[in-house]
Formats: sequence, C-alpha cells, structure tokens
Amino acid sequence: MRAVWSIGLAVLALTAALLFADLHALKRLVIEQDERPGAYSSPQRVLSRLQADLERVAAGHSPARLPQGVARDPLENLADAVDAFLRGRNNLFRDHLALVRAEALRRLARQDGVIRSQRLQTDLDKVTSPLAYGAGLAPPPRASALLTLAQTMRLVDAVLVLESAESAARQMRYDPATRRNLWIQTASDAVLDGVWLRLPCPMVLGRREAFEDAARRLGSLAGPLLSCPVGIERRQDFALQERLARDPKGFGGVPMPPPRPSVRYDEIPPPPPWTRDAAIRFMADNPDGAESPLRLATLDGLVARLDLALFLHAFREPSEARDGDIRSLMAGVDRAAQSNATAGMVRLAGSLRPYDGSDFSLLPSLRLASFTGVAAVASGTYRYPYVIPCAVIQRRPGLAAAESFEDLSAEASGPPTLRPPISGCLAGRGRVEGFPEAEFAAFLIATAAADGGGNAGHGKMPRYPVGGADLKRMERIMFDPRALLAEPAPVQAYPYQTWGYASLTTRAATLELRRLFEASRASLARYFHAKGLDETESDAAAQRALFASAYGSNCGDGRPPRSLRKLVMDEAAPEEIAALLKEPSSMDPRPFADCAFFAPFDPLLHVTVGHPAALPLLWQAAEHAPAEVDPEGLRAVRQVNARNHFGKTALMAAAQADRIDSVRFLLNHGAWINADTWQVAKVRTLAHDSRTALMYAAGNGSAPLIKALLEAGADRFQADSKGRRAIDYLLGTGPGPANARLTPAERGDVARLLY
Repeated sequence: MRAVWSIGLAVLALTAALLFADLHALKRLVIEQDERPGAYSSPQRVLSRLQADLERVAAGHSPARLPQGVARDPLENLADAVDAFLRGRNNLFRDHLALVRAEALRRLARQDGVIRSQRLQTDLDKVTSPLAYGAGLAPPPRASALLTLAQTMRLVDAVLVLESAESAARQMRYDPATRRNLWIQTASDAVLDGVWLRLPCPMVLGRREAFEDAARRLGSLAGPLLSCPVGIERRQDFALQERLARDPKGFGGVPMPPPRPSVRYDEIPPPPPWTRDAAIRFMADNPDGAESPLRLATLDGLVARLDLALFLHAFREPSEARDGDIRSLMAGVDRAAQSNATAGMVRLAGSLRPYDGSDFSLLPSLRLASFTGVAAVASGTYRYPYVIPCAVIQRRPGLAAAESFEDLSAEASGPPTLRPPISGCLAGRGRVEGFPEAEFAAFLIATAAADGGGNAGHGKMPRYPVGGADLKRMERIMFDPRALLAEPAPVQAYPYQTWGYASLTTRAATLELRRLFEASRASLARYFHAKGLDETESDAAAQRALFASAYGSNCGDGRPPRSLRKLVMDEAAPEEIAALLKEPSSMDPRPFADCAFFAPFDPLLHVTVGHPAALPLLWQAAEHAPAEVDPEGLRAVRQVNARNHFGKTALMAAAQADRIDSVRFLLNHGAWINADTWQVAKVRTLAHDSRTALMYAAGNGSAPLIKALLEAGADRFQADSKGRRAIDYLLGTGPGPANARLTPAERGDVARLLY
C-alpha cells in the first residue's frame, strides 16, 4: 500500500511539474500587445521585425506571430523567400521574390516623387534617384538565386529607410546608394545612416564562393550582406565568416576595432617632422620645425594660408623675402574675402591695405576674412570664425585688436551676423604656458554627457567650447581669475549633482564628472595661485570657473532634496528608507522639477532597480500610497511596464545596470521581457529605437544576467531599428563598444548562446 501511495505521489509530482513547465511554455508564447500607434506598421518597426524573422527562418523557426488583426507588410515576404531558398523550394522562392521586388519597385517610384518634390533642393543632385538605384539592382541574365536574393534585399531596406526618412519631422537628403543623409544639421539627422538588412549569418555555410560572387557583382551597392558580427572592415571576409559560423563561440575572439583615439594635450613637443596641428601648437617652441608643415598645409585652403602668413609675421625677422611671402599669401585671402563681402562688411572691417610689417596692416584682412567665412574653422557640422594661433597672438598682442571693431552695422541695410576672429588661446589653437589644459578639457568634454554637447545648438571644439559668452569666460579663466570671485558661489557640491538623480545612467555620468571636476579644480587652483590668488581664493575661483563652463550644471538651483529617489540612488540602508516611508512627505520637489525641465527624470521604479534591497519595500508601500499627495510617484512603482521619456522600461534599466536580483524581481511581477524602446513618430539619436532588455544586458551585463534573461524567454533574434541584435551589442558591432564586463572567453560563451 505504501508503495502504491509513493507511486501515486510521484505521478502527481510529475504531472504538476509538466503542468508548471507547460505554463512557462505558454507564458513564453503570449504575444505582448503593443498599443503604441504605428507599433506594427512604422517602416523602422517593419525593418527590425523583418531582420529578426530572417534570423528565425535561418535557425529553422517560423516568423514571429503578430497579434490578431495586425497584417504583415508585403515586403516581409522576403523572410518567406529566404525560408523557401533554404528549403530548396525553388518555384516558391521565385514567386515570393517576384512579389517582393514588384512591391519594392512600386514604393521606390513613390519615394522618387517625394524626394524630387521637396521644397529645398540643396544637394538633391548628389542624391541617387530611388528609381536609378532600383535600376542598378536589376538582376543580370542568368543571375544566381543568391545574387537575386541579395539585390531584392537591398531594394527592400532602401524602401524602408526612405520611408523612415520621409516620416522624420525635418527635410532629409537620404541617399539610398551610400546609405547616408547628405543634409546633416544635428546628430539626429544621421540616425538613419548605415541602415541595412543582412542575410542571416548561418547562410554563409557552404556558400562562401556564392557570397563572394554576389559582393563582387553588386560592388558599391552590396553593403554588409551577412549578419555575422565581425565589424565593418571584415564584412566581405566571407572565409572568416564561414569559419566563425561553424563555431559561433569564436566570435568572442574576433578583435574589435580599437576605440577612437582621444584628443591629446602634450606639453612636450614631439620630434619633427610635425603635423599641421603640432605646428600650430608648438610653433613658439620650435619655429623651424613648424614652418615646413605650415607651408605644406597651404595647399589645403585659405585658413592654412592665413596661418602661415601670421606665423611668418610673428616668428620671422623682417626681410624682403618674408614680407613678399606675407603679401602674396594675404593677397589670395583678401581676394576671396572681397568676392564674398558686402559693402557693410568692408566698412566694418576697415580699409584693406598692403602688408607693411605692422600688426595694424593685417587687422582689416583678418576681420574681413572672418566676417565672410572664407577663413572659417570647421568643427563637425559647425563653422567658427577664424581662430588666430595662440602663439602668434602672444608674440604679437596687437593682433588681438582684430577681435573688436567699431559697430557701424546700423548703417547697413540690415545688420549682418558678423563674427570677428577669435584668440586661439581661448579656443584651443595653441596653449598658454602653465594652464592645466588636459584636466580642464577632459572635464569639459565629459560634460557632453549632461549638456548634450553644446549650448544653443553649437558643438564643442576639440578643446574648448566657442561662443560669445564662452570666450569671455575663458578669457577670465586664463588671464583674469580674480574676476571669477565676483560670480555667485555654486550651491551644489559638484556640477550636475541634482541632475544626476534623473536616472541610473545620469548618476553614473555625474559620478565620473565629479572625479574629473575634482582633478580639474585642483589643477586650476594651482594655476590661479601662481597668478597671485591666495589658496582660498584660488579654490573658490576654480570651482566657479568649472561650474560656469558646464552648461546647466546648477540645474535645480539647489542640492538634491531628502527623498525616496535620493535614498535609493545613494543605496541607503533599507531601515532608513523604511523610516522615510513612514513619515509624512515633506520633500521640496522643486530642484528635481526644475532639472526635469531640461531632461525628464525616470520614474521612481526605474531608479530603484539600482538598489535591489529597496524594491520590495517600495513595491509594498506603493499599494497603500495616497493618491492625492504623491510627489515622488510612489504609486506608479507598481506600473512595472511603464516607460520613461524615450521608451525604456524598468527591466531594461535593471539589465543595463547589471542588477540580476532586480531583473528577477521585475520578471516575477509581470515585466514584459521583450518590450523595446521604440518611440512613436520619432527619429532620434537615442534609438536604435527598438532596444530590448537583452540588448542592454548584452552590452553591459554579466554572463549570469544574460543567461537568466534567455532562460526567462528573451528573444535572441529580436533586432533594433538598424537591424542589430543582442549579439552585436555584446561584441561591439552595434551602437557601442564590446561588453567590457566579460572576459574574451565569457564573450565567446555568450556569443554562442545569442547567435
């Protein structure tokens, strides 16, 4: 009898286990309905979904199911064509491909009309016509099946990207042949650059020669044909991709491109021969070493001609030969400036005169060249007025007079926007002896994480930001630090202290900024002390200088208030958090609210995931939080799938922060594991719009976290809006560097799981 009971209990246990397993399987099959308008029909969504389905069919799976009532885009039949190709069903393959090509060509014809009808025609002659692009992808007679498939794929992604560009709020000059927007005003304008569909990496197995032939025949229109995560410089190395496709673990050992070198701030001149930049920076240390590269650079344009003329003026003794060289150089600059000048500009600059060896004779030429922009200095997409090399202006201080002029613009028919030359000592073209340029510049460059990289729409120079207010500030910092003491003392302990509580990523950014702030403040204080300030004054002036140089650094005009947000982000003891939960709220929300005007703050749940021990406390308290007084949004903590201002959920925030305990908590409380960050009707730099928790984890998480997400049902095939998958985020072939938290061996193991 006891044995029968034992058998019965075992059967019950097995049945329960199977039922539990079935429930988990059913849970993974549940389709999370996306209620955002256009979530299934937006061109970017179609592209990311199609890329994922291509990967699925190559792995032997069916395309993803869509909710009831949602139709696939006709272009998505490309996945069915690939499936038929892989199964050897040739007639079905040709039928699918013919339908897709016809649809793509019809929509390319519409895009051709859209582009040609744009109001602003600048650069349209440089944009390949969509119809011409489609004609360039017509299959040649007796084309191989793989070549025709690759050509059709290029038609499909061109259509989807052009339609995405059309949906943008601004004019686009998107060239389907080069896959880039020719009209770049801000970083957002480049968000659709380099968007391609890719055939699944496993397709290279046994087809290496066919892919090599397709790449050769397609030429410049080929793009990356395969999704193997090997980096852009290896995308046509099909032998390597075939080898790695046989053993995906090997992807972890493929060397990634090195990071871009950071700007250097050498104080010791390198040995000649110099580059032009080194010549500008160190001309005072070795004029002989500077002259040759400056002369060679004159082939590059008028800025270089002006640089050489000023160098000769400052560092070479007067002679007929020197003066003749300067007159010849300035004559070319003057001719170009005069041809672009208005009468008002000429009056403001002063009468041009032949060079006679004096600073005064150069001032009108410098002003007019700067006013007209013929000697403008480009930085990214922004053009600055001419920047006089620092060594020149220190050697010939009379040239500083070019930076000011008598304002006669009221006499002109309409006052032009005139910008005089700028001192390179203030704008990073050269150096001031003893000034801690490296530490100061490292801090300034890092503030781009907080201020977006500029003020009033302009970018940062490689060393210092350049704008009217910035120049005045830099002048005080370098040459009159005592004037800084008249400015109000900052109320925060370090720049962006209050803004740092907006999200887990801003918190990490401000902690790094705090380190750079302290290093730069110490260096500036020593420099100011050498300029005559006492120790207390030097430290105060350095603090004011750095706060004033970082846009919005006093955001909130107050330190972070005592609040749940502050306690959980400071990872306070659970007892302290519990005590605050029992108190009537007395928080002054104004500092946070004022900062949120510039950059929205994440919901409370998003930042609490960084402190897993606090999650159960806030989750429980949220159930009983009063609706009428809730300054921190405590009640919303139970909205586990709520999104922040750019679509990130708390699960994504936890994955990005590598908080596995928080990830498990959220999954146990209903978090959608495959939700993504896509935004309605927006083309933004924060996209690859369709990032998932798995992608965030792959880019920055530990191996146990990534495996936990996969075990919970995370979709390894899911793609972002540029067609990149989690494996690309892992290996650095996505939007960021390779996962630095993992060893190469761990990256290989995880790559095999994500492949």
